[in-house]
Amino acid sequence: MPITAKDIVIYESARLTDEDNGGGLPTGKKVVDGQVNNLFPDTSRLDRTQGRVNIRKVFCGVAVDTQEVYQGSHFMVSKDAADSHVNMIAFPGTATDQRREVKNAIESYLVPGYSARMYLLGDQYKGQRMILTFQELSSPEPEPGTTILLRSDTFEQYVKIAEYESHEQTFTYERNGSFQTLQRRVCTLKLSSHLQATFVGGTPSPAGVDVAANKTAADVLTTTVADAARYYGVAALARRAMPGDLQVRVNSVYKPIVPSAYSENLLTDRAAAADLAIMQPAGPAISRPLQFALVAGSQSRSYLERVPQRGSLLLSLDGGTFKCDGTGALRHQSGNNNFSRVEVNFETGQIDAWRNAGNFTGSANATYTPAVRILGNLISVSKAVTAATRTFNWTFDFSAAVPMPGSLRVAYRALGKWQQLDDMGSGQLVGQGAGTINFVTGSLAITTAALPDADSEIIVQFQPSQALEVELLIGTKAVGKNQRLELPDGILPGSLRITWVNGGTNYALNSDSQGMLTGSGSGVVRDVDGLIEFTPSVMPGDGLYQMSYTKDIRLMGEAVIPGAGNQSASGSVGKAFKPRSFLLRYAVRRFNYAGRYNAQGAGHYTTDNVNIRDDGAGNLKRGNENVGVIDYQTGVFSFTWSQGYSYKYEYYVGQTWTTGTVNLFEEMVGPGSWQALETGPGSTPISKQVNAPELDFSLGKPNILTGSLWFIDNGNHYIERDGILWKNPDSRTGAGSRVGRVDLGAGRVIVSDMNDFTGNINLLACARVITAGFAAELTFRTPGSPLKQANFQLAAVAYDGTLINASANAQGELVGNGVTGSVNTNTGVVKATFNKPIMASSARYNTVLLTALPLDATRIGLDPVRLPADGKVPIYQDGDVLVLSHTASQVVGSPAGGAVLDAGRDYVADLYLVGANGKRLAPSQYIEDRDGGTLTLKAGYSLVDEAGTTVTAPLTFVNRIEHMSLVQDVQISGDLTLAIPLVHEYPAGETMVSSCLQFGDRFASWGSNFVQQSWNSASPNWQDEPSGGAISANYNWADHPVQVTNRGAVDEKWALVFTSTTTYNLLSQTRGLIASGNLTTDLAPLNPNTGTPYFVLEAAGFSSGWATGNVVRFNTSSALAPVWLLRCVSVGRATHPDDRFEVTQRGDAD
Repeated sequence: MPITAKDIVIYESARLTDEDNGGGLPTGKKVVDGQVNNLFPDTSRLDRTQGRVNIRKVFCGVAVDTQEVYQGSHFMVSKDAADSHVNMIAFPGTATDQRREVKNAIESYLVPGYSARMYLLGDQYKGQRMILTFQELSSPEPEPGTTILLRSDTFEQYVKIAEYESHEQTFTYERNGSFQTLQRRVCTLKLSSHLQATFVGGTPSPAGVDVAANKTAADVLTTTVADAARYYGVAALARRAMPGDLQVRVNSVYKPIVPSAYSENLLTDRAAAADLAIMQPAGPAISRPLQFALVAGSQSRSYLERVPQRGSLLLSLDGGTFKCDGTGALRHQSGNNNFSRVEVNFETGQIDAWRNAGNFTGSANATYTPAVRILGNLISVSKAVTAATRTFNWTFDFSAAVPMPGSLRVAYRALGKWQQLDDMGSGQLVGQGAGTINFVTGSLAITTAALPDADSEIIVQFQPSQALEVELLIGTKAVGKNQRLELPDGILPGSLRITWVNGGTNYALNSDSQGMLTGSGSGVVRDVDGLIEFTPSVMPGDGLYQMSYTKDIRLMGEAVIPGAGNQSASGSVGKAFKPRSFLLRYAVRRFNYAGRYNAQGAGHYTTDNVNIRDDGAGNLKRGNENVGVIDYQTGVFSFTWSQGYSYKYEYYVGQTWTTGTVNLFEEMVGPGSWQALETGPGSTPISKQVNAPELDFSLGKPNILTGSLWFIDNGNHYIERDGILWKNPDSRTGAGSRVGRVDLGAGRVIVSDMNDFTGNINLLACARVITAGFAAELTFRTPGSPLKQANFQLAAVAYDGTLINASANAQGELVGNGVTGSVNTNTGVVKATFNKPIMASSARYNTVLLTALPLDATRIGLDPVRLPADGKVPIYQDGDVLVLSHTASQVVGSPAGGAVLDAGRDYVADLYLVGANGKRLAPSQYIEDRDGGTLTLKAGYSLVDEAGTTVTAPLTFVNRIEHMSLVQDVQISGDLTLAIPLVHEYPAGETMVSSCLQFGDRFASWGSNFVQQSWNSASPNWQDEPSGGAISANYNWADHPVQVTNRGAVDEKWALVFTSTTTYNLLSQTRGLIASGNLTTDLAPLNPNTGTPYFVLEAAGFSSGWATGNVVRFNTSSALAPVWLLRCVSVGRATHPDDRFEVTQRGDAD
């Protein structure tokens, strides 16, 4: 019997509910076409208010009593609901699965990824909806709308980030009684749901995180799309398609699988350019002895005084030699190899070694180039991805600006999600894809893991080797034992005497009228402000100085200084005063092109205090430069307050470097003040004892890079960390004695512990920035998208210190002073070109991020945390089968018999007539010509449908055209590339484009047949291979095959378990005990859903020799195809009270 259209049916599953046991096995109840609520219930007001997900299971069947093949069968949603808030999705099921299993599968859209490069800051407790984390400044920041995984030893939970804020913070940590500091980014993450357990966190340390004893910190992991589930749906054609077209565009390639609402997140003062860490040499190579200390188990640890330049560290350890590969891993080179792993941390100089057996606590030797780790200004470039240029492989030429190792980052967007690749220092890119960067030629090649979206960007950010010009201050330097004291009084010139004792011998310094100190050393005194700078020939043994002087009378006043640079200012003391006693003080600021790199956080300006003094001859001097004049009798003075300065700059634009010099003048910061000493004798003799001050010396240049200073004095090693000076750090712990501080901006070292200090230092490492790189272009992305239109502001500081800012208009154009560009609100990509080069690190932006906010899982029916951020899944993928269909209709009234109705187009897929009551005219009443596109009514036709029910006039003539093709490419824009060109014209809006769930050829069958010795009821063998030994009895499968039909067969595993030598019970895996039988009667168990047998097993096929417990096993496969349908009701008012959707089961038969 051939398969006809009426044999193609859809059956209900056992339970059409949203309970956990919804779905299940098939029934014999057909889903009635056009019947209201035949699968889904009405939507309630509460559904429309908070959203809802309903899931139903159906079975596509072929109701014939043969095994005829239903060829190339497939299923599709052919028409979605008219209400835009209601969407239908189809996906495959199994013969027996229930809603709880499907729910788990849907919610597993995201799976664990790699480390999120952040840690929990302290314990985060059950019930919290906000958590604190911390991370290195160079780590990528979390993005609102993304999902992360918190994993402890006993529990794990996926959480979605609803809102995000961050700030930089200094933390103090302790190592062997010594306190040190480090900088971390602290992130406040507001979650979309509450924590279901407590997760252990800790405090920052160089190695990551420190936690309390006997605890293990929870891991924070990214998530990645499993991409295992496939979803199918329908969307309307967005633009007209013509015959011959190989590309069509739909409204969207996504459909919501869970409802969501959007919230607005304010992003303010966000850095436009990421901080990318680079390494710069801070001195020549050096060899140093090390001691390793036991950490735990097989792990040992040692510390270098400074971090090593990538690839420079050569470690002699336990009879073997290990070389750093640039990523932090030390690879065995020669000699013994007793270690499974050896690593170095480029942030701290920490070396960890894991021994193969036992542990190591001995000595070692390290040869390396000391380096400094810098968070630098980056360069960003991009390539546009268009429909014509989409590819997996991309190349870039950075020969004019070769990236520094470990500084390069690539971002691309695939199916709406940003992916990232990073160079870890070896030139091999890791992440979502692969790639290489050649540090000699600057050639970059990447292969993306997924095809980038059209109308997106491939963004490359890196720190070029030319970006910073770093000066090394290396070698011996005699800094002496400079002492600096400031007395609270004005001093009568020539009255100061300083005395002290060392070893029973008295020493003294005396001042003259010119302010010079002579005697047991040398120095100067500034009488007006009491500042004394001197170098004693011998330090006081008890650390005390005796100061004797006559207090003089000070005159003081405010100096009015104009704000503009390169101008003169004037003022008056108002009366006569002593020569050499005038002091004018004020503060100025300079644009600090290197300010980004010093540890004091000076920003882009440095403030300097200016002291102008008279020379006793009526000249005002700033240092050694004459800047003005003063009259000692009248007190009138005038001077030039602002000095000019210049610096070199470089910037990258159009794959070339441009260099230049900028000339600027200092800017005033606040009012100035002056002091002078009255003429005449001093008023009061003073004698006081003061402690010897700290030793203060200059390195000779400003803008010292934090983490670079390392010098030796008298055999003692001194290093700087975060502005603190440490003496003789222990390689076993990294800790040393705190003996002073370093003013990095001014380039001054202050030593508080002067024991054994000679002042003859040898600088092993010290670096300063003298030229900074700038950027004329920036391309970056915001942490999430879409952005609210016309809500974006960008500001940056140019190379000359001027402020540049712009805002985005409604068209996404950047409009402002000194900057042009665009903001793509859909992708969050910003491209800016500046008319003056800027410091990339100064660029900041404000915007409003629209974040999809998932709704309560208990109310909507699915947990959205592990689903996409916006709750949508793709319904088209490369390789899918698509069907374009367009249905046209016209009212024809009551045509006469013999009338020919013309569709106006040929090669139609279907032709039919439908009455005013919705009933279709029976096909027996007309003749159709689908190739010609006509329908001819038979003479004397009757107005009845196939069931004999009356069809009421007027009639409507309906015809449908369709096109079936593989899709070769899917783009987020909605463009679908077809393998077969179109034949018809398809209008926009009315044409539906469906993706097809494919079942292939469907027909009833049987197999996996065997016999076995026994049946264990407690642990039955439902595998498809026999267990136990062979038996003599068998069944003649060849001559008496299992008889199955498309109507009666089900997907099942069957077992005939003999209860005697002639009788048996029929068991099924899912349905239990079905029937009993014997060797003389054919077995034909009835399928209650169809009234026909599940199968027929002929008695003639049984051999003799059966014993109690023997088993006959076989499986049957049905012509049924299980399909799950998901209805997502989004938040919003109903627009169509009596809505409907259409699904279609299709295939071919003779």
